[in-house]
Amino acid sequence: MASHPRRVLISGAGIAGPVVAYWLGRAGIRTTLVERAPSLRTSGQTLDIHGVARDVIAKMGLDSVIRNAGTHEAGTHFVDHSDRVCASFPVGQGMTNEIEFIRHRLATIFYEASKDWTDDIFGDSIKGIKESEAEAIVDFESGQTRGFDAIVIADGMHSKSRSLVFQTQETPHSNGDFSYKSLGVHTAYFSIPYREEDGMWSRWWTATGRRSIWLRPVPADPSMLACLIIADPVAQLKLKDACFLDIPEQKKIWRELFQGAGWQTERILDHMTDAATSTCRKSPKSDRKAGQGVESRSSAMRPMVHRQ
Repeated sequence: MASHPRRVLISGAGIAGPVVAYWLGRAGIRTTLVERAPSLRTSGQTLDIHGVARDVIAKMGLDSVIRNAGTHEAGTHFVDHSDRVCASFPVGQGMTNEIEFIRHRLATIFYEASKDWTDDIFGDSIKGIKESEAEAIVDFESGQTRGFDAIVIADGMHSKSRSLVFQTQETPHSNGDFSYKSLGVHTAYFSIPYREEDGMWSRWWTATGRRSIWLRPVPADPSMLACLIIADPVAQLKLKDACFLDIPEQKKIWRELFQGAGWQTERILDHMTDAATSTCRKSPKSDRKAGQGVESRSSAMRPMVHRQ
């Protein structure tokens, strides 16, 4: 047993990282939270909270705070090319859960709840990890080196830190993380301006070529979260390495894939061009694997493709 206070490093200030910091803090363990971004990220898609997660936020005393800060989406309309509603699924009867959240708002709530028990390092990340019988020695990109008793990796799907732990390398043809494999669905999501006629229902429209668009209201901003979804095999080849391209190049590919599809695509694509941040990811299937001395958790998505 270590004679010094336990030293725990958490990589990633998204959703999973601050929640871990909170509960370790409640147990008397002060943590260090390192985040590559210079501040909390303001991008990401909608998340729903249900099942065991509801119990967790209640035990954190955050249930009412989170409910009040949700999107209050009324449900999902499935529409045709002329925006005629073909089917409607209210909250709890379809894809909209009772508590729906924009990722960065939820991450901020968890961060604020945990900050009394953690020391933050923004604008830095893990460069290397060496394990001994006594500790894990971490080299940071900033040049500093520190020892920890445990490391929690909670920095997303394309985690450089996870690649270090599993001794694999992230390349344009391998994301360096063998605990995930693609299911062949790609999603681009970003915010567009909200219009009064958008209302409080999300809208799902399906086009030819295995393409769909999902628009979800975020009236507090106000904005609409636009999700472009495609599962076409030809598109998969074009998008295979899209996550490794610059955002403007990603947007160019998505415009080519959805140009002229119909419905509100022109509105959406025009605003995609202006969007400051977009996210491009493959839909993963998780095959959990454990690393000795290191815990790996993928926090919920961030900026252009993801979610199945």
